[in-house]
Amino acid sequence: MARKQKKQTVGKSRKASAKASRGNSNGRIAEPAALSQARSRLQNTSNPAEVTAAARQILAIDPADPEGWRWLGEAQLSNQKLGDAVVSFSRACRIEPNNETLIERYVGLALRQGSYLDALNATRHWVTIAEEKPLTAKKLLSGLYGLLGKEELSCQWGLQAAFRQPVAKAQASGKEQLRILILGTVGCAPYHYDPTTGQLTVSEGHNNLMHMIDTGAATLTSLSVDVIDDCPEVLDDLPDVDVVYNSITDAGRCQEGLRNASRVCRKLSAPVINAPAEVLRTTREENAQRLGQCEGILMPRSVSLGRVQGDISDRVQAAIRDNGLRAPVIVRPSGFQNGKHMYRIDDPESTPVRITDEAEVYVLQYHDVTFTDPRAKGHRFHPKYRAFMVDGKLYPAHLRMGHDGDWNVHGEETRKSFRSFPWLYDMEQDFIEDPAAHFQPGVWENLETALRTLDLEYFGVDFAVCTEAEDYGKVVIFETNASMRSFLRQTYQNTPENDAALEIIMAAHRMFCARAGVPEWDFNPPKGLEGPAQEHGFEADPANPVARHVLFSGELQGHGFREWLRHELHKHNLKGWLRNLSDGRVEAVVAGSEAAVSHLLSDPKGPEEATIENVEAVDWKGAVPQKIRVRDMVAEPESVAAETAEA
Repeated sequence: MARKQKKQTVGKSRKASAKASRGNSNGRIAEPAALSQARSRLQNTSNPAEVTAAARQILAIDPADPEGWRWLGEAQLSNQKLGDAVVSFSRACRIEPNNETLIERYVGLALRQGSYLDALNATRHWVTIAEEKPLTAKKLLSGLYGLLGKEELSCQWGLQAAFRQPVAKAQASGKEQLRILILGTVGCAPYHYDPTTGQLTVSEGHNNLMHMIDTGAATLTSLSVDVIDDCPEVLDDLPDVDVVYNSITDAGRCQEGLRNASRVCRKLSAPVINAPAEVLRTTREENAQRLGQCEGILMPRSVSLGRVQGDISDRVQAAIRDNGLRAPVIVRPSGFQNGKHMYRIDDPESTPVRITDEAEVYVLQYHDVTFTDPRAKGHRFHPKYRAFMVDGKLYPAHLRMGHDGDWNVHGEETRKSFRSFPWLYDMEQDFIEDPAAHFQPGVWENLETALRTLDLEYFGVDFAVCTEAEDYGKVVIFETNASMRSFLRQTYQNTPENDAALEIIMAAHRMFCARAGVPEWDFNPPKGLEGPAQEHGFEADPANPVARHVLFSGELQGHGFREWLRHELHKHNLKGWLRNLSDGRVEAVVAGSEAAVSHLLSDPKGPEEATIENVEAVDWKGAVPQKIRVRDMVAEPESVAAETAEA
């Protein structure tokens, strides 16, 4: 039984401060006067030092005061102490676990710090209490699960977000010229939080074309097709649009999403770009069947093992034996881009093959596309070209390259190869500027003709030319689908790859206008990364360019100096040539606007591993270079006075 307390009376003669410390007329415990004074100091200052002092005064009185920890965290942030701020906000959240604003702030700081697991845990709690931003919390939780490789959980929370908001509309920020309905799915393609941009993306099963659209003139309405069975009324409420873009691109991973998208398209009267039914036909088997019959095309034979898990060594060996394949072969699961989980098996009889998570797995015939070059004796190169088909026309995109066994060619392999052999950049530039002339006659034309058999308006292709005696000169198509992504925003402006990406996006812009039946308008497309040319306004092709003959000395060769210098020429809107000298120096001719040339040569930094000890630059009297080239090594530098020197 509870013990009855005696009634206490406070005498009227007590000081006001003592009265405040005990209670008030409502029976609530009032905070100490010193605490109130510290809060008042916080409200009347924005000086970080004073905020810190007031917050610490609050916490000295009450170490469990959430406001004190929050303000201390903000002050720590202003002093560039991110780690301390994360700790302070974490403590504030533990005191006030249902403060949605506080949790959102903490999650943002944890992400900045790279504490993704802590951010995930806090966001998991956030979704249970979210009232102000429940959709934001669920999408972020889905993205963080995706970042940490938990695809099933990412799809689960992505679906919850989709059911809460199946349709999202982004109104054109300026005069509306075009209305697009975008079809997407999160049921089989997880969200992914991108730490570099802080954005949520769907990295699998979709491309990024919609991120390149002119949002100033185009109104974008996005529909998650996953909801149409449970919420059929959504289709009746869709706004009028000029064109439908199906952004679901993977026939293997996203079959259910594509079927739902097909149902949506049948209910709409607007023209469709990349019809879902046609995307469903771009499985490896169907691509091999259709493209393999085209002139000059070699489609690697592809055998599906179905959905498998665990040790599949016997099934791989049987697929090779029963389908006339020969070693080496490629084993890869469906639904992944950028070479993820793809392996070359040189000796199937002795190589164990195991799949951890259940997936549809393919065994593909490997074809040799490697080549040698006299500029790199003793090395073999493995190329992978990429191009995009836009409205029936083939556009070059970029060249990736591995060497000496790097056959699974992507970014890292390419960086190693191009760094060691920077003349590969010249090879890429030749491909981008004139792809038909880059290959043997008929290669580019045969590829373009073959790809037109796929009834899609926008998709990519990775390919190379076979160097095996039996099929020499045929185009080996490694992969072709609508999932391939643009690297426009990830490459520096003025580089060949960025120029190529820009041309592809402009072609896509024209395609949307043509399909929608609306006039084209001046489109200011997304930009690539900025370099000195954009920062300082260096002119690209001045009427009267200056040219300098330059000799760099120091610890340069073998440290990526030529690659660095080539990149810097592009970034400065300059032309030129460069080469190693046998005495360890690097020679170059640099041409362009005087401001750009001076900026480059005034204080060149070089790559991190190199050391520039001296730069000698004099006027160049020879022909002014018209592009950027890497030349072969020579013993002696060019004669500066040679009027007929090659450009």
